[in-house]
Amino acid sequence: MIKICADDFGLTPGISQAIVKLCTEGNIHATSVMTEGAYAEEYAPALLRAGAEIGLHFNLTEPFGDVPAYKLSHLMLSPFPPAVVRRDVARRLRAQHDAFTNIFQRRPDFIDGHQHVHMFPGLRGVFLSTLSEIYAGSSVRPWIRRVNPALFDTTDDRFKLLVLRILNTGFRRACEKAGFATNDSFTGIYSFSPRSPYRDYLDKWVKTSAPRTLMMCHPSAAKEAGDPISAARVLEYAALSALPPSKEKTS
Repeated sequence: MIKICADDFGLTPGISQAIVKLCTEGNIHATSVMTEGAYAEEYAPALLRAGAEIGLHFNLTEPFGDVPAYKLSHLMLSPFPPAVVRRDVARRLRAQHDAFTNIFQRRPDFIDGHQHVHMFPGLRGVFLSTLSEIYAGSSVRPWIRRVNPALFDTTDDRFKLLVLRILNTGFRRACEKAGFATNDSFTGIYSFSPRSPYRDYLDKWVKTSAPRTLMMCHPSAAKEAGDPISAARVLEYAALSALPPSKEKTS
C-alpha cells in the first residue's frame, strides 16, 4: 500500500497539531521533523504516542534564528559546491541528527530533505558520507527518501515533477552503495496553489500508486502568518482527514 508522510513537523503549531492528529487517527503513517523548528520538542511527546514512523527532515534552506539559509537555486544548480559549503552541510546534518536523538531519545526511522536538498547531485555525496560515518558499525539504519515521481503522475506542476525526476537520477544507486535503503516510488507533487483540486489529486494518488509508494504531504490545522503555502496546507489537512484510517506501513 501507499505510505503517506507529512513534512515539516515542528515548524509551526498548526502543522505540528495537524500531523499529530492525522498520525494518531491513522490517516497518515509517517512524518519528518524539522529539529530546528521552535515546536518540535513541545509536540514530540504527543507524536511519539501516535505510533507513526518519525524521520529527520534535513534542512538547509529554511532560516531559523541566527542560522542562515542557503538559496535553493544555488544548491540545486551547483554540481561541485566549494569545500566550505560541503563542510557546513556535514556539520548541519550532524547537528540536526543529534537534535533529533535528543528530542526523541532514539534515532530517526528515516531521513529526507526539506525541499529535497538531500538528493541534489552536488550535495548527495557529503550527505551520504556523513550518514555513513554516523551509522558506522550500526546494524539498524534509517531508510532515505527517494524522489522519483512517475512521468505521467497526477499533478498541476509538470515542470517541478520533471526537474525532480532529473535531480533524482542515480540517487537510489548511491544510497544502496552507501548501505541505505530507499522507498520504491514517490508521489504527492503539485503546485501548492490553494486553487488546486487537492482532494481529487489525493484520491488518484492513493488509488493508482504502485505498492511501496511514498506520498509526501504538508498539512496544517490553521493558516499561519509567514508561511507561503499555509492556505494549501489547510486544504491538505481537510482532505487527509477524510481518508479512511490505516495503521499499515510500508518502507
